[in-house]
Amino acid sequence: MQNLNDLDYFQVVDHGGFAPAARALALANSKLNRRIAALEGRLGVRLIQRSTRQFSVNEVGDVVHAVSIKARIAALPARAARLSLIAMQDSPDLDWTRVAL
Repeated sequence: MQNLNDLDYFQVVDHGGFAPAARALALANSKLNRRIAALEGRLGVRLIQRSTRQFSVNEVGDVVHAVSIKARIAALPARAARLSLIAMQDSPDLDWTRVAL
């Protein structure tokens, strides 16, 4: 796994398809499909069997889906901290010369 964001793209399983997941992630359906295909390519295994009308997750895909859920939960504090820092940067009252990280 080169990028933990790849696990976000596996929300396609949570949303029940590529189109609903693409809408939820604010991505083009084709980009989401390419990212999943790239993940499958890097792992060297098919995770989702897809056709024009449906998709199904195989056993390996189920494992990756479970890992993706755990990784997304584990990343929540880091994402919250990032959003806090962004909000702090926009604050005119903050003296960045006194902020120690």
